[in-house]
Amino acid sequence: MKKWLHSYERNKIVYVKGTINGKRYRLSTGRRASKKALEYVHQNWESEISRLCFMGEELKKKAQKQRQDKFRISFQDFCTKLQPIWEATLKYSSFQTRMGLLRHILYPAFGKTAIHQIDYAVLREWFFNFRKKNGQKPCAGYCANIASLLSAIFEEAKKSGLVPQNPMNGLKKPKPLPKNNPTPFSHEEIAKILRCNDVFVRDFATIAFFTGMRTGEILALAWDCIDFENDTIHIERNATFGAITTPKTGKRSIDMLPCVKTKLLQMYANRKSCWVFVHSRNKNYTSSSSIAYRWSRALNECGIAYRSVYHTRHTFATTMISAGEDILWVSATLGHANTQMTFTRYAKYIPKQRRQRASIVEQNIAQLLAQNENALAI
Repeated sequence: MKKWLHSYERNKIVYVKGTINGKRYRLSTGRRASKKALEYVHQNWESEISRLCFMGEELKKKAQKQRQDKFRISFQDFCTKLQPIWEATLKYSSFQTRMGLLRHILYPAFGKTAIHQIDYAVLREWFFNFRKKNGQKPCAGYCANIASLLSAIFEEAKKSGLVPQNPMNGLKKPKPLPKNNPTPFSHEEIAKILRCNDVFVRDFATIAFFTGMRTGEILALAWDCIDFENDTIHIERNATFGAITTPKTGKRSIDMLPCVKTKLLQMYANRKSCWVFVHSRNKNYTSSSSIAYRWSRALNECGIAYRSVYHTRHTFATTMISAGEDILWVSATLGHANTQMTFTRYAKYIPKQRRQRASIVEQNIAQLLAQNENALAI
């Protein structure tokens, strides 16, 4: 094949070469090698070099713009792109909790900031100065939720090439505040609540105080989950964030105590819906916050210091444990993830009974010693 001054073949591709304004060029044209293509490039080498240089500059500008756009993305914009993924992969309540933290905590703090500008130092300063609206420090669990969410976001940003590393790595969490011990209702307070004027509160409290169910689990309780023949309640649903989902720690079955069975039989005789508890138009409850006002009003009527509805669950646990019930049964009834959680939270309510330990073993050993002594004496 003829050799051309300003074109040549390499790997079956036509290259152009030449000097313009004292600068030497050797560039791939991208054309498939042929005699006609080599001749064309040779004859039009200056325009080919100009075209390729222009394309190269355009590509550089485009790449630079892409990099600038990439690093211009804000924290909120990036999280918005992650929302469909979270919604598809997370439990409904977990997704709503995550969105709540973003809207009320993280967007006001970092929403408009470019995500690559939020580094370790920025997070450390913000995290340790973070206060709630009332000026109080958040509890350890709340801090852990925020830290977990931030870490997940920046891990995704790292995989997307927006940040070189996760700035949450190595960040120490603030020292947790002392936990507030649960304040269970006394027997006298329970009796007052069960005699209040609000029929709904009386019915709800009977089940809450003597099953230990979570508030959302009670509100999502349906008649098809109550087995009167075997005195069992099957917990399969949970009302939270305006929807019916699965229970926090999975489905479970619990024993139905006699007082609960009596109350449920009375309610079953007057049922108007497939749900045990219904509000206006016989619709089911979808959020525990929907009964907060009625609960507060009932406590005020009874002259009882306010405690959240959730304290009925603490009351069940402490009452049963203090009465000497098997803590394994209490833990299973509460639906705790493990027994250690129950021990940690309610250990101080376990009865402290002074009794002689290992008395049978001690007696057997004493008898053996006595037999040995008699043998030696003979």
